[in-house]
Amino acid sequence: MKETRAFSPILWVLLLVILAAQAFLVIKSLSKREPEADIDKMQEYAHALADNRLYSQAIAEYDRILETGKLSEKKSANLNYLAGKIYEAKLGDYENAAARFLKAKLSKPGEELERELSLKLVECYERLGRSFDAQRELERETSTGEKPGTPGGRVVARIGKRGITLGELEEGISRLPEFAQRDINSKDKRLEFLRQYIGGELLHDSALRKGYNKDPEVLKGLEDVKKQLLVQKILQEEVYSKIEVTDSDAKLYYQAHRDEFENKSFHEARDLAKLKLQQERSQEEFDKLIARLMEAEKVQIFEDQL
Repeated sequence: MKETRAFSPILWVLLLVILAAQAFLVIKSLSKREPEADIDKMQEYAHALADNRLYSQAIAEYDRILETGKLSEKKSANLNYLAGKIYEAKLGDYENAAARFLKAKLSKPGEELERELSLKLVECYERLGRSFDAQRELERETSTGEKPGTPGGRVVARIGKRGITLGELEEGISRLPEFAQRDINSKDKRLEFLRQYIGGELLHDSALRKGYNKDPEVLKGLEDVKKQLLVQKILQEEVYSKIEVTDSDAKLYYQAHRDEFENKSFHEARDLAKLKLQQERSQEEFDKLIARLMEAEKVQIFEDQL
């Protein structure tokens, strides 16, 4: 009968060490794969919560992801940015929004997102009534306080670091109607205009910091103004520039429409006659232009549907 040899204690210890090492490697391998897959699902869930207007729950889910500690700095910045946008745009909580934007900015988010975060911070500070902090953040973001294209010349006022030059002031005056320009004929009047100009710039800057340039009503208004300017431009080129009324033309019009001038002499009615004839010819040119465009665009009008 053969003698059975038992494992020595040393062999048992070695076997246990090997098994423990293998178990550790398996657990480590799983820990690398599973949380990453879980994080993807958590992000998908958080986005779905936000899309379904469950904003507080979405923020809570973003925080759960951040607490895992498994994200890169850039991904952490992005999640804090998303949470900040919910606080700002959906919940109107500008204090928490600013805190999230600041946290994201400190997480090395990349140049493009960092600029967006700075602008968001400016907007939040302004809406919190902290204009000084908003301006300070804006100055950090911009390399210069001067607006591009500002006319040169000596500086007559300053808004923070930005100089208001004499050339800029004169350009503002030149955009006024002629009668208003004539009224600014003294140093006191120019000083009054400068104060009004600065007030307008301050209001404009404050509106930008509050993000009103992205407001749907403002954008619609800007689109309407743009449309009007474009229409005015084409009318000037295609209609008004083609109209010329001489004194002889006006006299002929006056003679043919005497009853419209209340027994005034031609000398007395000349300017009015010119205006009326100009309006009549402008209307004729306008009608021709619209007819050409309607034909070119194959316009159809369905009167029975009115």
